[in-house]
Amino acid sequence: MWRAKGNILSALKGAKGAGGWLTTDKEYGDFILRLDWKIPSNGNTGVGFRYPKDGEPAHEGMEIQILDDSTPENAKRPPEERTGSLYVEEAPLRKADKPVGQWNSMEITCKGSLLIVKTNGVETLHLDLDKLTVLHGHHRQYKPVSQRAHKGFIGLQGDRGEPVEFRNIRIKEL
Repeated sequence: MWRAKGNILSALKGAKGAGGWLTTDKEYGDFILRLDWKIPSNGNTGVGFRYPKDGEPAHEGMEIQILDDSTPENAKRPPEERTGSLYVEEAPLRKADKPVGQWNSMEITCKGSLLIVKTNGVETLHLDLDKLTVLHGHHRQYKPVSQRAHKGFIGLQGDRGEPVEFRNIRIKEL
């Protein structure tokens, strides 16, 4: 379940699947998405984009991972599953997120096959999506990133059971 209070959207803590994906009403191709996010200890969420209406955001579109990388369990994950990664596909260039419990800013720019992600003003991804032709992790049953749509929905993930928060969400079409 999602709750809006003031300028903060919260995916409330509860049973797995409680928050789900909060998805835009329309599709976006080329855009700049800016938002702030905050996660608790052991938090796990993400920002999905260019996914189909009835599709799986992280697997049929793309997801920028947001994770408490500091927990022992999460520290064992490969770099392409940590905060700032293109989930399961590409590790971030550098770590730029603040410790859990603090607000972070993120800017995602998609223009054609170009993907640029900035976390707290630091460029953490700069990719030509058309060059991502090999699947990694558990995405193997899906199309490679280079073959996925260049237009789709944008969403915030809240289905991990932690009380994640987002604010100052702005989308600019390019």
